[in-house]
Amino acid sequence: MWWRRLKTRPPTFSLINPEPTAANRHAAMTRQRIGTYFSALKDVHDQNNFNQFLERVWNMDETGIQAAHKPQKVIAAKGTKTVHGKASISRDTITVIACGNALGRSIPPYFIVPGKTTKKLHGFDIESCTDPTSPIHGAKFSVSDSGWTEEGIGQIWLKDHFLPKARSQLLIFDCHGSHNSTEFLKIARAKSIILGELPSHTSNWTQPFDRAVFKSLKNSWNTQVDNFVKHTGASLGHSSFLRVFGKKERLMMEVYIDMPRCWHR
Repeated sequence: MWWRRLKTRPPTFSLINPEPTAANRHAAMTRQRIGTYFSALKDVHDQNNFNQFLERVWNMDETGIQAAHKPQKVIAAKGTKTVHGKASISRDTITVIACGNALGRSIPPYFIVPGKTTKKLHGFDIESCTDPTSPIHGAKFSVSDSGWTEEGIGQIWLKDHFLPKARSQLLIFDCHGSHNSTEFLKIARAKSIILGELPSHTSNWTQPFDRAVFKSLKNSWNTQVDNFVKHTGASLGHSSFLRVFGKKERLMMEVYIDMPRCWHR
C-alpha cells in the first residue's frame, strides 16, 4: 500500500536493478577525489593549450572480445519452450587495445592473443593488415600467456604503435600495471608525451572508452559474429577473425563517432 501511494507523489522514479559494483569502487568515487583529478587535468589543458588542439588529447584502454557469441532473437510461435541458435564454439578471448582522440580519430587496433609463442598467431591472416584498402590497415598483434595486456606489451604498444602516429600529446589511461611501469613512463617522457592517469578504481565512471565506445563495439561484434555463423554454418576461427572484425561496416571505426561526446559527460 505504502509503495503505491509513494509512486503517486513523485511519478518520475521507479524500481530498477542496480549494476553490481565493487565496494572499493564506490569508496574511491568521491566528489573530492574526482574534483582534484579534473582540476589537475584542466591545468594541463590550459598550460598546453589543448583546448585549441583537441586532436592531441588521446585516450587508450583495452577490452576483451570473445569468438563465442550470444545468438540474436528469432521469430517463433508463442508458447515455444526452446529455440536453438547456431553459436561459435571457440572460447578464446582476444584483447583489443583501442586508442582515440577527443575529435573522434582513432589509430588501428592492437590485438593480444592468448599464447606462449608467436606460433599462436599462425592462421590469423595477419598479412591482411598490410593491405591499404583494409578497414584495419595497420593493426598489430602480440601474444601473452593470459591473453591480456602485460608490461612488456604495453611498452611495445607505446613505442611501436602509438608514438609513430602521435607525438607531443596528452595520453589518458587507467592505472593498469601494463602501462604504469617505470619503462613506460621513461619512453613517454623521452618523446614529450604527457601522461594523465585516471584515479584508481574509477574507470567504470571516468574512462571514456568504457562510457561510450566499448559497449557499442561489443554489440556490433556480437551481431557480426552471429551473421557469420548463420551464413557460413561454421564457428568463428582464427582465419576468419580479422575478416569479421574488419567488415565493410568498419566495426572498430564506426564506434569512435561517440568519442567526442564521451569526453564531456
